[in-house]
Amino acid sequence: RNQGGEGEVMTELLNGYEVAAHAIRAAKVQYLIGSNEIARTARGFVEPINILDSNIDAALGSELAGSRTFFSSVGSLKKAAFMRLPVIGLGDFETHNYSMLFLPESNQEIFDFIILAYAICEDRKVLLPASISIDSLAAKTSEVVDTPSLKIVENFLAPLKLDKPEKHILYGGDDLKHKAQITKALSNSIDITKKQFERWRKKFKRTYDFTEKFMLDDAEYAFVVYGSSSTNAKIAVKNLRDKGKKVGLLRVVATPLNIKDFDILNKMKKIAVVDQHIYYSSGGALYSMIKSINSFPSNYLAEDLVTVREYEQMFDHLEKSEKPERVWMIQ
Repeated sequence: RNQGGEGEVMTELLNGYEVAAHAIRAAKVQYLIGSNEIARTARGFVEPINILDSNIDAALGSELAGSRTFFSSVGSLKKAAFMRLPVIGLGDFETHNYSMLFLPESNQEIFDFIILAYAICEDRKVLLPASISIDSLAAKTSEVVDTPSLKIVENFLAPLKLDKPEKHILYGGDDLKHKAQITKALSNSIDITKKQFERWRKKFKRTYDFTEKFMLDDAEYAFVVYGSSSTNAKIAVKNLRDKGKKVGLLRVVATPLNIKDFDILNKMKKIAVVDQHIYYSSGGALYSMIKSINSFPSNYLAEDLVTVREYEQMFDHLEKSEKPERVWMIQ
């Protein structure tokens, strides 16, 4: 427990769902839509809060009423995007169309990204939903997390201010005009996100960007990863470096993706894009977005938990391969 000028920062051992519940409480979320483990945990200490059926329309209704809302079921937030409502919820590459996406590596990042998502998405230049990806490894693993007091978060997070409900309802068309508005809002979100990341760094001494580059400066090969298994990928990179292999890692932290963030991959001989989410027509979700960056992009399709040894096996395969491949790492 650390005492600061604005209140305490508690250090607690929490799994991914427990962390999310603590972040929802700290953000003063008024309505939690869903009935999963996050909802059951939050019910114990979030007031006022209602646990409602897992229905995106309920989330839209509570947000229209001016209440900060969390959608605890994994699902599409497309309707929220077209109505320009900053609902935050669970999601992944398969469900994040028209919204921002945050891909935590650690449970600390789950807490941080939920608070940051509200700060970014409730900005008048954005007003879009965001998804927080909590994979099965994070959900089951307990880690030490710093959770700031309600007062500290309140001083960071401005009150929710929306237009009148009828204006948001008018936003809701699924046509070219409204798609253009959403595209502009997503573009605006890049600068707003960088500004909020910098505010977070100054306040909490934790630094974030849309991507994280790890041992890439002199690398000839690179993993491109996201999510909680990124930690194992970094250990594998260090092990391979000890063996003289010039390999590095680029982790995707948040979207929308800026293609310039991937320029460093142009110089790599080969890259291994590791995906846990699949577009059935085109392979891995991340691979589909960045495959044109490098002339030798192989796609490794894996489950949530990728071990250090499996990353090392991926590298052995990548180094020996004569052409880009799609490799299924699922048992």
